Amino acid sequence: MLGRLRMDIDACIIKYQKMSGDIFKRPWQFPGKPIWDAYFKKPWFSEEKLKESIESVVELMISPQEKSLLESQGVKFSDAPMADPNIIPNVNTCNTFVCAVRIEDLTTALLRTYPQPTTSLPETCPIWAAGRATSAAPLFFPPMKLVTPPSPIPADFFDGAMKNNNPIAEVRDEVFLTHRVESPRCALSIGTGYLTKATGDHGFWTSLAMWATGGFGYLGWTLLQLATDTQAKHLEIMREGKYARFRENYVRLNVPGKLANIGIERWDKMEEMRHLTEAYLATEEARAEISRCVELLKAGRNFGV
Repeated sequence: MLGRLRMDIDACIIKYQKMSGDIFKRPWQFPGKPIWDAYFKKPWFSEEKLKESIESVVELMISPQEKSLLESQGVKFSDAPMADPNIIPNVNTCNTFVCAVRIEDLTTALLRTYPQPTTSLPETCPIWAAGRATSAAPLFFPPMKLVTPPSPIPADFFDGAMKNNNPIAEVRDEVFLTHRVESPRCALSIGTGYLTKATGDHGFWTSLAMWATGGFGYLGWTLLQLATDTQAKHLEIMREGKYARFRENYVRLNVPGKLANIGIERWDKMEEMRHLTEAYLATEEARAEISRCVELLKAGRNFGV
């Protein structure tokens, strides 16, 4: 939304809230259905609703210039490609990528809005497909089939967070490949919350599904926990010597405590998430990191994650 569609923060929040309600709002179901679905490896939410929701935002938010280009090519607005045509006068392109994990060999694919740094090949998948692939968390949605250059053969992908829940290392590598610098002027990493204690309420049905479905249910939830624990990569960045140069310009914002216990499907807890985030941003620790980020941004060109 921010990069490829050039939306502002307020518009993103409004659209994301509506999308979450459309995607995760479930009709009444008989008690125990989540356990039954987990046992038979049936996703909890509709991939069609996810696809339609992303398509509707793409169709509405792409620029008039791009709509004219797509119309001349006979392409539906909702099928606008990840590759940014960069045709808006006097507006700079914001290079953006998202991560997906190829199930076959567990390698990471970067779905870019700009040509690959090493091959100059453009991304071929539409925006909605990239969004759909990067949302394919186990138990929640099924894998997504994509063609990623240079291979012409479709492959199944899971959510990139299964391996790169905090893709800060990918940002570092991409910056080096594209600009041949070891560290960007500023790398801003925003987490999704982390637990200060190894406890938390996962919700009744999720906890029961973990217990009742054995292997698949427990493994699926364990993978999901790994996928949403963005703090582990941050600690690695702060600890390991190979990141010494990079972390000089690295800024991290992440809300501790209860936020990490709110599941990705809990669209009904948006207001609670907002209050927890605002409280964190008022702390001395967060204010110091924000001030540091501002100073780095003022110093020159920047890259964000």
